[in-house]
Amino acid sequence: MEQGSKLPSQLLELCSEDSTTERKMDLKLKEYCSALKNMRITEDTVAKVVKERVFSAAFHPCTSSLLMATGDMGGHLGLWKLGGDWGDGGVLLFRPHTRPVSCLAFSRARPTHLLSLSYDGSLRCMDVEKAVFDEVR
Repeated sequence: MEQGSKLPSQLLELCSEDSTTERKMDLKLKEYCSALKNMRITEDTVAKVVKERVFSAAFHPCTSSLLMATGDMGGHLGLWKLGGDWGDGGVLLFRPHTRPVSCLAFSRARPTHLLSLSYDGSLRCMDVEKAVFDEVR
């Protein structure tokens, strides 16, 4: 994304979702196995999230949708929402690092924060509310 551009409002809503409430699923084992067998990979459920080879990944704990963060070998960080209508095919791409992104984690205390660690020696915190990457010291 270009510097100074705004993040989609749906991303902030999704990240701010209360992840402590769990959906209760009352499925029996046979029904669950049947549901797994019926799953199919289709073109609309596949996305190129980062430019280079994937090096790290993390899923946001929200329950209403699938939100994934991915880091690659070139320092890129991509956010992908299954069925998302923002960015390029539901993907928002950033480059907060100059080397491989070795680890990603969504904060449990602040669900709008994404921590990224890189081989360039930096730890950054993406704040979805402010649309910035701050260096953590």
